[in-house]
Amino acid sequence: MAEYIERDMVIDELRQYVVDPEKAISDNPDDIEKFNDGIDTAISVLSTLPTADEELAKDINVRSKPKWISVNDKLPEEYTRVLAFMAWKQITAIEYQNGKWYSIDHLQYLPDEAVTHWMPLPEPPMGNEYEAYQNEIGGVAEAIAMEMESYNG
Repeated sequence: MAEYIERDMVIDELRQYVVDPEKAISDNPDDIEKFNDGIDTAISVLSTLPTADEELAKDINVRSKPKWISVNDKLPEEYTRVLAFMAWKQITAIEYQNGKWYSIDHLQYLPDEAVTHWMPLPEPPMGNEYEAYQNEIGGVAEAIAMEMESYNG
């Protein structure tokens, strides 16, 4: 994992090393000028670099603003659950499979024209309770699907 430093703290620290020509150990003014120029250059470069907070804010901003995708531009991958914007201005989670839109419980087929836009679902919360719940729900949904297949079958 990357370690971060505070830019302003480093710049303040560098400024302490700027040499006052009257207090310099060296008698050569060129040496003092070159050293001070090096400090000034380092401060200039540091001042232009983005801070970790700025980079993190950009990353969060990009990830937190998902974009709606028109069904005319692109469809989700098969067997993918997505958020869908419906023609009647409703947002719901649905599944795209075999070129068709279905309600999550697979009890309702939705006509193609019902869905105008979609976006990927956000990542679910993590933790033991959520994972146990997902395992339980997944098992129930699988049992219902198998029962429906045998009934239709």
